[in-house]
Amino acid sequence: MGQRAKCHAHQATPLKSFSYVSSLGLEQCVRAGMFVDMTSHTETEKRGTFASSCDLTLSSDAMKNGSVASPGYPNPYPPRSHCRYDFQGRGKERVQIVFSDFNLYYSGDNGKECDNIDSLVAYVHIDGRMEKIDSFCGTTVPKPLMSNGPRLMLEFRGIYSSRYSKGFKATYSFTENFGVTSGQQLPEYPCAFVFKSNDTRNGTFSSPNYPGFYPRDTECHYFFHGKKDEKVHLAFHLLRRGRGAAVSTSIYTGHQRLLYEPADVMEEVYLSIVAPWLLWC
Repeated sequence: MGQRAKCHAHQATPLKSFSYVSSLGLEQCVRAGMFVDMTSHTETEKRGTFASSCDLTLSSDAMKNGSVASPGYPNPYPPRSHCRYDFQGRGKERVQIVFSDFNLYYSGDNGKECDNIDSLVAYVHIDGRMEKIDSFCGTTVPKPLMSNGPRLMLEFRGIYSSRYSKGFKATYSFTENFGVTSGQQLPEYPCAFVFKSNDTRNGTFSSPNYPGFYPRDTECHYFFHGKKDEKVHLAFHLLRRGRGAAVSTSIYTGHQRLLYEPADVMEEVYLSIVAPWLLWC
């Protein structure tokens, strides 16, 4: 099958999910960057334009991780592309998106950033509806994204395109660890991790989804357990609030509470606590 071939499916067999595409035998076309045309030849000719449907529903029931890309990637996406990628997890799962490539057509003369130009818009499920949390355009690779719950949607709007704009590629995962890869997660908390000196005497920890923005309405606890004669030493190399966020950082040693509220950005904060254990949240 040539690179410019179309893959057709009649409307009686709508594109419901990536796993459903595979069952129809269209996976090769999607992975090869072909356009999945959900209309018949007659309907396409009536419209006078090439109508490509690249909407995907990705469920954690079918696959816990994978990749998504703009139509035709790594070749340029066609003008008037419009794709929705609907990620549907379960229970405590969060959706994390990590971009590996991002190159959208950008003229540089738009009045408001990412409005009415080629862009990728992210939405999360809030109070029963999908709300926009961010939009991306140009050629800067976005930082990781994370949902506030088991649902997230990406909407790709390729209005113009050019032969130099190959689009985007990203990996997705349905995860319950908030993107925190160190420490041991505690299942009795919504978001909590314990660090024991018996396991390792030094290491790193981070907020959820770092270096991307942490998801809204998230409270995380970090427990540091040392031996009786040990001290817990924390060095915050970067402590940054989210945009427009009301954030407080509390540090407990035993029953004593230290409330620490940073400025928008504060670097190189050092704390040395004389206690065998410490909680930071």
